[in-house]
Amino acid sequence: MATTPATALAGAAVTVTLSAAAGVYHQVHNVTWSYSAMPTAGRITLVDGGTTIVDLDLVQDPFDSLPTSLLPILSLLPNTDMVITLAAGGLGVTGKLVVDYDDVTFQ
Repeated sequence: MATTPATALAGAAVTVTLSAAAGVYHQVHNVTWSYSAMPTAGRITLVDGGTTIVDLDLVQDPFDSLPTSLLPILSLLPNTDMVITLAAGGLGVTGKLVVDYDDVTFQ
């Protein structure tokens, strides 16, 4: 399993991109995020090959993760980018994002 952490500049969105590879599907096991303060417009999205799979507003807790009922998330098709984005939390708020995933192939 690979773990990819990313940190945004204050007031900016943070993104982790799982790049497309021939014959490879992405399997996301966990997505965890945090904001340095309560976000004014918190949001987490997961887009697979242009299709939005997860789109959640984050209004209560500056630190959380995707519910286990949504996991794992498997790419719809092989050879597509999967982009996980934590929206900008507001002026002076820093966002952090950690994605645990595997790249898998099926024969």
